[in-house]
Amino acid sequence: VLNASGSPYQGQVPQVVRTWGRQRLNLLGRLLPHAKAVDVYLLGAGLPAFYVLDMESASLTLALSGWTDSGWAGIATFDLLAPGGSEDEILAKRVLNQLTETPLTLDALSETLRQ
Repeated sequence: VLNASGSPYQGQVPQVVRTWGRQRLNLLGRLLPHAKAVDVYLLGAGLPAFYVLDMESASLTLALSGWTDSGWAGIATFDLLAPGGSEDEILAKRVLNQLTETPLTLDALSETLRQ
């Protein structure tokens, strides 16, 4: 049993979330007593789940997918999950420069970047 510090689910419809590699989560069994916090990041149905253990002096990130034997990271359909190319870097610099000048709402930032 893990104590959670996050807020409870407030959605309208209860939802079951299934993740890949539930048996492989046993790998974390010996570390859980030392964990200060555990964060779980779900990318969406059929995509990998990431478990991040914070043990104060160290952290561990474990990514589990259903494609353990086929090397899912090399499949072309996952290219969008990989770090971006030069266009993403240019956009990131534009966003940083704009927000350094003045704080903006998301809508105002979007409008400014379109100009």
